[in-house]
Amino acid sequence: MKERGRTVVIVSHQTSLLRTADNIVLLRDGSVMMLGTRDEVLGALAGQPRRIPMPGAMRDKIAAFAPANLKAVE
Repeated sequence: MKERGRTVVIVSHQTSLLRTADNIVLLRDGSVMMLGTRDEVLGALAGQPRRIPMPGAMRDKIAAFAPANLKAVE
């Protein structure tokens, strides 16, 4: 990140946030699938879908914990 001396953890499905990261941990089903620098992870993901669809049941569970002022993203 731009500020040094701080650790920031971002959890997101938005790939646009990857450009601000120094290191990326890619998780799937609670397991680490990939770990590396931005360039390493993006290089390994080249050609793969940019967005992985989220099952409706998972979307519903997440929505139950979201503050009322947030809109669900389809």
